[in-house]
Amino acid sequence: MSHADNTPRGPAQSRGPPDACRGCSGLQPRPALVDVEDMGKSGVEKLISKTKIAQRMLTEIMEELTKLQASQRCF
Repeated sequence: MSHADNTPRGPAQSRGPPDACRGCSGLQPRPALVDVEDMGKSGVEKLISKTKIAQRMLTEIMEELTKLQASQRCF
């Protein structure tokens, strides 16, 4: 009698998942996010762009802190 189908027979059915599969949620990992604007830039250009964004953010934060300090001095 031939077992041409791929159904497990005998003790193979009770083995459980392979070690690599234990603890896995079964979900595929999320793809890494890609900055579309950075796709055509070299590494140095990407770094410069991100540095400029960070500098603008820091400038805005410093302006907000200055406003907060000025408003606290009035009390």
